[in-house]
Amino acid sequence: MAHTPGPWHLEFGHQQREGGMAYWQVHDGSDAIACNQFCWASNSEANARLIASAPDLLASLNEERRIIGDLVGHASFVEANFQIAYAHLHEAETFLASKGQRFSEAEAA
Repeated sequence: MAHTPGPWHLEFGHQQREGGMAYWQVHDGSDAIACNQFCWASNSEANARLIASAPDLLASLNEERRIIGDLVGHASFVEANFQIAYAHLHEAETFLASKGQRFSEAEAA
């Protein structure tokens, strides 16, 4: 995914009337990434801050994806070892059964 690398900065213009910014711009220091003029919505500043945080959010998501991938890899390793241990347990139970014993009886002996 190609995008303008961060950090992105938020800049507000003058206020035209009560409760609304006349202008905001998200930029990388030289080029505008997103801008809005004459937005009177009460949440325009929150929206602009969310847009400006996009590179940080993307970096966080990529880190989470890496961590989840590591955990999935670890879980696969644990599952494989569990399967090996289960196979050995089954072999031991089969051996004991051939001697007329059960696993719990062998533990007591």
